[in-house]
Amino acid sequence: MSNTLLAAILPCATASFAFGSAIAHTAVVSTLLDPSISEANITSFFSIYFRKTVGPIIAIFSASGILGGYAYHLTGHKGFLIGSVCAFAHFAFVPAVGVGIKKMVFDKTEQRRGAREWLLVHHVRTAVDGLAAAAFVWGLVEAVALK
Repeated sequence: MSNTLLAAILPCATASFAFGSAIAHTAVVSTLLDPSISEANITSFFSIYFRKTVGPIIAIFSASGILGGYAYHLTGHKGFLIGSVCAFAHFAFVPAVGVGIKKMVFDKTEQRRGAREWLLVHHVRTAVDGLAAAAFVWGLVEAVALK
């Protein structure tokens, strides 16, 4: 397998994984909004969950962006450039989700509201993650078609 083809496949794989993971996160947080779940359980879940997932999330989106940039460098296809921008754009939402996370973890009266706020921002961020994956696939299709 050529280096160019491998460089075109890798950002597709990492971005697809990240997009799937974002969808799974949405399902988990939506479950926490159920009124039968106590506010204390929301706090407990998020304090553990975010400590365990922040590192892998940073790694996967950084890898997607870097690998997409490298694929763009090798192929010149705009899909890789657009995908890289979208992958790195995931980090632009950190200040917005930080407010909701702070409420869920530290504010004993606002956990459910914090979860809702996080979920609103997360829906937009997930759409951007999906755009990254789609752009990388577009770049891959273009790279393979021209080979």
